[in-house]
Amino acid sequence: MGHLLITSLFIATILSPTSVSVTVEALHKLGLLRSGVGQVILTAAVEDDIYALTLFSVAYSLAIAGHRT
Repeated sequence: MGHLLITSLFIATILSPTSVSVTVEALHKLGLLRSGVGQVILTAAVEDDIYALTLFSVAYSLAIAGHRT
């Protein structure tokens, strides 16, 4: 697409988090929130958000480091 690497990292970071509240609501309406499957899905969604935050921190650090040079 012609974007710089740091721009691509920011775009990927913005698109990666899940909406845990939407996941919880969907599982609740389906009656799966307290099931084993529901707990696995919810755990994966929370972990995905943690990974996204970590990726954002890395992308931000790279952007700051590149800006200073």
